[in-house]
Amino acid sequence: MGAATEVVVRADRTKSLTVFTDCMTLLQIVMQWTRGDFTPYEEDEQHWDILCVLLKALRERTAAGAQTLIVWVKAHVGDVGNEGADQAADRGCRSDDIQYDWITY
Repeated sequence: MGAATEVVVRADRTKSLTVFTDCMTLLQIVMQWTRGDFTPYEEDEQHWDILCVLLKALRERTAAGAQTLIVWVKAHVGDVGNEGADQAADRGCRSDDIQYDWITY
């Protein structure tokens, strides 16, 4: 959830963004939030601090007119995209200097 949040926060708020994640919890929370039936409560949420940052960034992106698409990818050993995402997340957990490559199509 933290890696996806970092990407959303750092992305240009005037351009569309697609985020690929294997975090089903993230996807479920964002889906509930977009439907208006999710209000995070600090005492109930394990990742409260991350959620607050993510939802604020999503609100700002929406207000700026930028589309944000979050795509779930199966967490499966051997999937090239998932393995790369896991490696990047592991590096991010061990370092204060997070670096990543933007994927463009």
